[in-house]
Amino acid sequence: ATYTLPEEVLQELNTYVEQRQRSRFVSDAIRRALEVEKKKLEEAYKEAALDANRLNEIEEWKSTDIEGWDG
Repeated sequence: ATYTLPEEVLQELNTYVEQRQRSRFVSDAIRRALEVEKKKLEEAYKEAALDANRLNEIEEWKSTDIEGWDG
């Protein structure tokens, strides 16, 4: 895969990280950022699962799920 980095980010990467270590550096940085995003998403799912208003709406709409379906 190929990705484009902003010029200023690329310049800093080239300045502070040795050429042979750049792929690993970028990969590690992406992994850390993905872990943060996963945790945010997990917390949002947990919060949604406990949201009483959302749960009530789901219950209200359940009856419309099967209306008009043959089966």
